[in-house]
Amino acid sequence: MFLFSVDISIAALIANLIVSAACQVLAMRRYFYEGRGLINRVIWLALFSAAAGWLLARNSHIDLQVAFGLAIAPSLCLFSSCLNIAKRILPELTPFAIIEMFTSFKNVWVHSADRIRSKARTSAYPMDTLICIHLSPNHRDQRQNPTAQATLNRIRAELPLGPPL
Repeated sequence: MFLFSVDISIAALIANLIVSAACQVLAMRRYFYEGRGLINRVIWLALFSAAAGWLLARNSHIDLQVAFGLAIAPSLCLFSSCLNIAKRILPELTPFAIIEMFTSFKNVWVHSADRIRSKARTSAYPMDTLICIHLSPNHRDQRQNPTAQATLNRIRAELPLGPPL
């Protein structure tokens, strides 16, 4: 009996993760799950329970209706967590997301030579370089940007490390 309950739990977990991954990749989660009411969640529970029941019936050689009934409780406990896990790990493959991925890959490929830097400057203030790059409009002459230099001096004065240079 114990091993059968482990089979039920593992089948429900595997089925819920697979269905969650498919829903996240196909962007069904955003359009049909998030921000919807209780009836919609019951429909999602039935979908996840059906997947877990089918997997359980296939692996344990029991009737499909019985497997569906046995898979409802673990699916109820797991389906929202599995959807959240899939949301955190997997991207949505909508047409705009695919275009954005290709654009980012193109930028990495084309502009990879720009990232080769000479020896980094050392400073008593480790945030100097990051703040200058963030504030400078052209990223080449960070020290000559008066706005960046004034902001750096203000930040340095607030830090307990000493007066500005």
